[in-house]
Amino acid sequence: MKVAYFIYTMHTGVGGHYFSLSSIANEIANKIDDFFVVNIGFDASEVLNKEINRSIYNVKDFLLPNPLTLLHIIKLLKKEKCNIIHCFDDNSFFYARIASQFLNIPIVLTKCGGPNPKLYYPQSNAVTVFSQEDKQYFNSRDRDVSLIANRVGSTPFKSSYLQSSKKSDLSGKVILCISRISTAYENKIKQSIIFSRKLREHGITNTLIIIGVIEDPNVYVKLIEFSRFDNIMLLTEPTYTTKASEFIHYADLVVGTGRGFMEAALQGKLMLCPDNANKRLAFIDDSNIDLFFSRNFSGRYEADNDNFTSLIDILMNGDTDYKKMIIGYSDSKFSLRVGSEKYVQLYLDKPMNKLMIYDLCKHFVFFFYAKANKGGKVSAFKKMLLGK
Repeated sequence: MKVAYFIYTMHTGVGGHYFSLSSIANEIANKIDDFFVVNIGFDASEVLNKEINRSIYNVKDFLLPNPLTLLHIIKLLKKEKCNIIHCFDDNSFFYARIASQFLNIPIVLTKCGGPNPKLYYPQSNAVTVFSQEDKQYFNSRDRDVSLIANRVGSTPFKSSYLQSSKKSDLSGKVILCISRISTAYENKIKQSIIFSRKLREHGITNTLIIIGVIEDPNVYVKLIEFSRFDNIMLLTEPTYTTKASEFIHYADLVVGTGRGFMEAALQGKLMLCPDNANKRLAFIDDSNIDLFFSRNFSGRYEADNDNFTSLIDILMNGDTDYKKMIIGYSDSKFSLRVGSEKYVQLYLDKPMNKLMIYDLCKHFVFFFYAKANKGGKVSAFKKMLLGK
């Protein structure tokens, strides 16, 4: 069996879904014959280039969904003679679903995370999701999906090291927040800064490390101003951002969402997750981990309390029992050690997608909207599309 993994790069080519694709592909590699990656869009992905040691095809796209791009993809699939296509976003699925019809290749679509779709999500006979929240959403609309939350590789975690000058600046407990610097994650970073201050008010010296690609320079400037006089290390260089998870070993506490939460939890770190409704971070322990997990550790779960007192007690008295709990939970729920067989079985089922012309036309409209929005050409089109 040969698998073609598809993904679409609209912006920087970093983010959890690139790592999820890489982890799943690498974990399954010894259970199939071979695989390759098709990265469609405007840029290559440094994450894929670093994590994948098989063929990566970077297929250039245009503002409008383009028949030349489709022809390029069909030629690639013919050349590689793959048996299954697995897409990790709905943008790459637009091209893949058409190519699969031409070539009669089974296809799987994974929704990697994020909030529930507000207006549209493409029809597919085989959809996998990472969270109970997404499964409930699709099931409520009479769409059958497979919940496979496991997406962190079982291989030993890699470690990278800070420059000696930066390492010497660390003092007290180390809090790590890995996050793209954009409007979508601005609150998560600000909550981390406020939490660092709160710990210091309770007598716990700490250093906050923020690692992230600058996607919005205006947000970066605001964060610099917001964090003045705090003991914060803001790392935005590619040296750190392309392998951010390799610095988890420095942390005592990690502010995590989605896949990033899972990687740190598997290493036994004290885990914090945004509670956006209450504009705070919550300490995740056995009393609330199932509830936050049901929302993919996204910040969309509204907690009754932040468990701050419990965290202070652990910081003062030791975290041996907590480490045992968080690693055990994470291994069973997040690790591909127990999840990779689910994907292999799905591939063996050979799910074929029907040719749904009406849905394909809707997909075209929303795909173009997403690309136009990236290019800042969307205001008039948005009004037309949404009737505003």
